[in-house]
Amino acid sequence: KVQHRGLAETSRGDLDACALAVSIMGRVFPDFKLGWLVDEIAPHLPKELDFRHEAENCARARKIFERWADVTVPETFPEVSGGRVLTMSFEEGVNGTAREAIEADLGLDARRTARLVTRAFAEMTFSGGHVHCDPHAANVLVRRGPGGAPHLVILDHGLYRDLDLPFRLEYARLWRALTLADTAAIKASSHELGVGPLYPLFAAMLTQRPWDDVANPDMNSLRS
Repeated sequence: KVQHRGLAETSRGDLDACALAVSIMGRVFPDFKLGWLVDEIAPHLPKELDFRHEAENCARARKIFERWADVTVPETFPEVSGGRVLTMSFEEGVNGTAREAIEADLGLDARRTARLVTRAFAEMTFSGGHVHCDPHAANVLVRRGPGGAPHLVILDHGLYRDLDLPFRLEYARLWRALTLADTAAIKASSHELGVGPLYPLFAAMLTQRPWDDVANPDMNSLRS
């Protein structure tokens, strides 16, 4: 992984442009509070552009999955890496959402594969507290493991967020409430997480389902 020359310098101008755009938007549309965007990006973008930081994230992720035989995080080689070059082990796999390739080419069960993806990212979120912030399909590869079981390869460890234990416990309570359609508990956990009266929208964003489905106590509503 090789970073283009001058990218880190250019990114500082990008941050300034973003801050200016947010400031103008705030004056034109005062009800839209977008300053948090700059506050979120500013400290993390320099880290993402320092590949030594990514190598550290790889090491922490490997620690989380060290006892998992079905999840691989690429090994890094510090002797041939630096701030703008990151050398890693080459790992085979197909795109994580390429269902036809997963089933037809690899001969894997898609549902079993999906469960493994869910377990792996739940492990990072709720147990490890060290969460991959860019888990799109190209960063989650699937290959055939021993005995025909699915095997995951998790790539691109440039940006992580650390979640403290109180947050993880409350977030777990929220997901339990979402699963059980417990609207009072959803509201309470959302309040603790700082969402306030927007908890129906928050629940819909997390589950990618409308609030009426989230609040439906019929367990069949979970099938989707």
